[in-house]
Amino acid sequence: MYPRGSSFSGIFIKHQVESIEKLGVRVIKAVKRRRNPLGYFPFIFESICKILFYDYDIVHAHYVPHSAIVPAMMKWIKKKPLIVTFHGDDARIFPWKNRINRMLTMFVVNRSDRIIARSEEMKSILEKLGCPGKKIVVISAGVDTSLFH
Repeated sequence: MYPRGSSFSGIFIKHQVESIEKLGVRVIKAVKRRRNPLGYFPFIFESICKILFYDYDIVHAHYVPHSAIVPAMMKWIKKKPLIVTFHGDDARIFPWKNRINRMLTMFVVNRSDRIIARSEEMKSILEKLGCPGKKIVVISAGVDTSLFH
């Protein structure tokens, strides 16, 4: 979830990364650069390489399970904390579509050290899914819901 060209998809994540970098924190990004499904191949390869060969303290994956599945699978190798952020459809729709989606989501959740939900409503959905409430913290994206409803 990172802006591509004129797309605003992931603009909040881009701003988050820029804010963290301004604080002097080095951020290593693995970004899916193509919209089509084939874009996952270079993204997965890049994710694996960065997890294995870069020096880092934590992994923070956005949009579960798509960008979080590789870090969740490789957690046993590097043993670094994994934080995942649910942004919307990845909690509200994806895991409820079928059993496989739910299993993928729970695989990531079970290997995550902390889960960020963008709202209390989303936290409630994640708890209904089976996510332990003690793992979930709500951090808003800063959207004024009185203006956008």
